Amino acid sequence: PMIPHDNPREDSIHIMAGEHLGLPFWTRFNAHEKFHLSEYVRSFMERLGYQVNTYEVMDGRKLVPYQCVVVQSEWDQSRASFYEAFKVQKAAYRRANGGPKSPNLIEDVAPHFLPGVHQRDTDSQISTPKRHTTVRKTFVELDEEDDMGKPKLPKQLKRSI
Repeated sequence: PMIPHDNPREDSIHIMAGEHLGLPFWTRFNAHEKFHLSEYVRSFMERLGYQVNTYEVMDGRKLVPYQCVVVQSEWDQSRASFYEAFKVQKAAYRRANGGPKSPNLIEDVAPHFLPGVHQRDTDSQISTPKRHTTVRKTFVELDEEDDMGKPKLPKQLKRSI
């Protein structure tokens, strides 16, 4: 994909449709490096004047490079500006590469994870207490803990005769 920049360079594509946005010059994004959508979206938004946090990890699992996570409130504030500039990016891409195809961005899709790769950084994960639950027919049995955090022994049901 293409990314906007301020000054014309040897590898720049000039798109007149981007002039009203202040985005007339475009170049390839990290042409010699492996593509990561999170890095692209963050850089693209910085060029538009937005600070957006993007993530490559979801629920402790690493996403494939063509997917990323953005905080909903940050995305909501910048979405319209992103898509307006992204249309110009599509024109720059078609001009640079020829043909009718260009990169696209789709929101709210199912995550695809890299196989066997788990993020170990506990700062990026939310810890939730685990409680053992057993479901039998229509009753739910919960393991309870005493005041010291130790599991309580299950109570025996007594039957009168």
